[in-house]
Amino acid sequence: PILIGLTPRLNISENLYINLRFSYGGWGMDHVDKTYDLIGNIGYRFEMLGVSSRLLAGYRRLFFDHKEQGVGLELAAKGPFFGE
Repeated sequence: PILIGLTPRLNISENLYINLRFSYGGWGMDHVDKTYDLIGNIGYRFEMLGVSSRLLAGYRRLFFDHKEQGVGLELAAKGPFFGE
């Protein structure tokens, strides 16, 4: 499916930033009626033993609606995440 999205990043300091991401798509292409993805996270950039690293924590909501030959699949996932 085709997605249209926006991903602004706000640098709070040299090491701290906030990401917000939204994408929307579907419109019946490839049998996908609607899909969207919302993500908000805060990240921290640092260097450890000479290697650039980062830690992040946020929240994500994902929705996907697919129908083909009378069979439908609707998927929704949401919750917090942590990563590097």
